[in-house]
Parts: sequence; C-alpha cells; structure tokens
Amino acid sequence: MLYAVKGNKQLQIDETERDTYLKLGYDIATQEGNALEVVETSPSKTVSYKDHVKAIATIESLEVENAKLKAELAEAKKTAKADK
Repeated sequence: MLYAVKGNKQLQIDETERDTYLKLGYDIATQEGNALEVVETSPSKTVSYKDHVKAIATIESLEVENAKLKAELAEAKKTAKADK
C-alpha cells in the first residue's frame, strides 16, 4: 500500500493515483514497520536559499579537504615506495 504524504497529512492511495498526488506536491511513501519510508519525492519541492548556500559551503570545504587528503596519500605512497 502506498501513502501520499504532505505536511502532517497521510493518505492511503493506489499505484494508479501515484502520479496525480506527485503533481499535487505530495511525497510517495511505503509503510516500513510503524514508520513511513519516502520512496519518491514530489518534483515541485524546492530548497530554501539559506539551505542551498549552506550546502554549497559544505561542498566547497569538503572538496578542499579531499584535495588535501589526496596529496597526503600520494606523499605516503611515495614514502612507502622509497622505503622498499
């Protein structure tokens, strides 16, 4: 059984109603135990600008950290080859 979820509304729906509720802004979920697991998010959902800026900042800092770690790994490999 599928559920259409929007805010605090949870409606039981059939597979045939799935696209209709997605267009209306509902997420589609299935029941996993006592909880609903979202399997498809409404295409009309948006991210707030504040959250977007925060995500971009996080991505940029992770890219810098990743580059630093790759350089450290390359240096460690060079040292390991030299020790052989």
